[in-house]
Amino acid sequence: MKIAIRRPSLADSLTRYTEHLTMTRQYSERTKREYRDDAAHVVEHLATRCQIARAASVQRPHLTAFLAHCAVFGHAVSTRRRSVAAIRSFFAFLVHERIIARSPAEHLLPPERETRPPRVLSEDEYTRLRDAAADNTRDAALIELALQTGLRLSEIARLRVADVVLPPHPWTPPSDTSALSDGVHPRLTH
Repeated sequence: MKIAIRRPSLADSLTRYTEHLTMTRQYSERTKREYRDDAAHVVEHLATRCQIARAASVQRPHLTAFLAHCAVFGHAVSTRRRSVAAIRSFFAFLVHERIIARSPAEHLLPPERETRPPRVLSEDEYTRLRDAAADNTRDAALIELALQTGLRLSEIARLRVADVVLPPHPWTPPSDTSALSDGVHPRLTH
């Protein structure tokens, strides 16, 4: 059995995708807006730079060229990664609607994530943070825990009393303790 493929223009396809985004509950309002904008940018790029009017004519190199174009214009890696997700969503919608038979974005690779070193508090920031919580015992304890152990906020939020191992005597240095860093892998702290 052959699947009937309709051939609307890219602009018409974008309109249908925008309507779909408006109706779906799959994404947050911000994501819908960003996906709509990203899809509009790629359609504009395909029409103006690649002279492509129909979705069926789009190939992966056209989409890769769009991402390279975004990089040249200084778009952040995170923005280009989101653009890849939006492009995949747009073309997956076109496949679902039988506008195209196969998505050219199916194997489109996002750029590598940027790895930034963690930000470290200055001595002045460290002191001001401790002073800000001096009047609240709970907050002071949480801030001291974070400052002295290097635990992340998400790790502190998941801590339970059973997770804390205290030394038998106050003058005995504590042994290594662990916290779940991403919910799966424990991270040792002192």
